[in-house]
Amino acid sequence: MFVFESLRTNKTIYWILAGIFIGLGLFSKFSMILLAVSILAYFAYDAKARQTWKTAGPWLSLLSATLVFLPIPIWMFLKQDLVTPEYLSNPDKTSVIIHVWMASWFLVEQIGIVSFTVIPLLFILRLPLAKRTDLMEEQGECRRFLAAMILLPLLLHVAFGLLYLERMNLDYGAPLWPTLGVLILLTFRNRDGGSPAPHRDRRTLCQLAAALVVIEGAFIVVFVIQSCFSPYLMNKPRRFHFPMVALGANCERIWAEHADGPCPFVTGEWWLAGNAAEGMRPSPSVHAIGAFGDMDIDDAPTIWSSDEDVNRRGGLILWNPDPELYDDRQPETLFKRFPKAIILPSLVIPYEHFDNVPPVTIGVAIVKPENPSQ
Repeated sequence: MFVFESLRTNKTIYWILAGIFIGLGLFSKFSMILLAVSILAYFAYDAKARQTWKTAGPWLSLLSATLVFLPIPIWMFLKQDLVTPEYLSNPDKTSVIIHVWMASWFLVEQIGIVSFTVIPLLFILRLPLAKRTDLMEEQGECRRFLAAMILLPLLLHVAFGLLYLERMNLDYGAPLWPTLGVLILLTFRNRDGGSPAPHRDRRTLCQLAAALVVIEGAFIVVFVIQSCFSPYLMNKPRRFHFPMVALGANCERIWAEHADGPCPFVTGEWWLAGNAAEGMRPSPSVHAIGAFGDMDIDDAPTIWSSDEDVNRRGGLILWNPDPELYDDRQPETLFKRFPKAIILPSLVIPYEHFDNVPPVTIGVAIVKPENPSQ
């Protein structure tokens, strides 16, 4: 909204607000860069938008966005946490067919989402439609801007999936579609200009209901097959198939065998620690100290606890014991952070209902509390 108002009015306040919100978006999630690149592409392509580069407005937006986002690259540089740049500099080398499949599936999922907006709106407009020719110049400009802000980020999402083999979640397309209804209203009108006859209205309603049933029914079937049966088809489970309850039960058993009272902390890789804590009763605090598959980082991202808390009060440490990640099958930082940690036998937890999927193997260590009464 602020970007379009900046383009429409060329007021300084809108340019600054546009930059601030773009910077906040980048601060929250790096994928916001796709929308930022789309905006820059539009300002390079559209004739009127190109003229604004001769004013101070776009430069104020760039400056404000940079100032808001600047703490992130500074922090990454100081902490030498360059995971994102390293990831972006190493595209996936998997088969081209798999890349195309991942990107195509994202488009299929988006069609299901879009149909919730498009089909009811077409019914409201009363088919058949005609392209609008009665738009004022400002409305036509708005239509071009909306179309660009839908299509350009969508194409960039697909390109990202093709290059990096990233399985993009369904909600990645969510920011693209709220303005689609406005774009349709600015593009089409009822061909005959009036309301349809009652019998035609009923026929259209039946056609709408049938279309919704077919399209959304097919979408639901595909989603269920992909979500629930993908481990059978691809031998690869989804995140929500993770055996959280079984992991929590095993962690409860291990703690009860080695210490009294409830477990104060579960620490280690955030994905494993979080799932274990959610499956345990009572639920311990999570002191995450590493990304998924990597516990060797310099400090803890959690601000409510510290390594000292775990060393004093005790807790369980979980990690992925993959020898490709850890040559000695344990994280390098384990005993640096927790000198009194005791390595226990790894947990091997099968996926429920999926015999064809290899079980989850999880490294486990325990830090016993300094004061057993704690």
